[in-house]
Amino acid sequence: MMEKVFDAYTVDAREKVHEIAHGSDLTEQQVGEAIRALAMKCGTAHIDISPEPEVGPYSLTLHAEDGKYLVTLEENGADGEFHFRTLNDDSRENVLTYIQGNTYPNWDITEDIDLAARIFMEFYRTGDVSQDLLSPAD
Repeated sequence: MMEKVFDAYTVDAREKVHEIAHGSDLTEQQVGEAIRALAMKCGTAHIDISPEPEVGPYSLTLHAEDGKYLVTLEENGADGEFHFRTLNDDSRENVLTYIQGNTYPNWDITEDIDLAARIFMEFYRTGDVSQDLLSPAD
């Protein structure tokens, strides 16, 4: 039986971790509210599928910092390789953006927390995210 485990937390200026939500028995609405609680904060959320499927998505992660959000989906491909999907918005400026001390292409970033919440709610409900929302990385 497949289980989806959700975890979300913020990290304050003193690097203290504050849990927002955790568990496998949350409602889709609770997942969306937990993601929105990361608005304008520094934190992370993720959903992991257990057991990990041989083929298909198994983990969705959000890294948040100061109104910028990086969403990545990890999946096992039918080719036996690891793949990941991101927002990949090519209308955004071609620069690097810092989130939690790491740099990412700006086109992988959104400033729309509601979009991030919709992606998480879809993954929690279905175990996947439409490729219209998260595209295979180049």
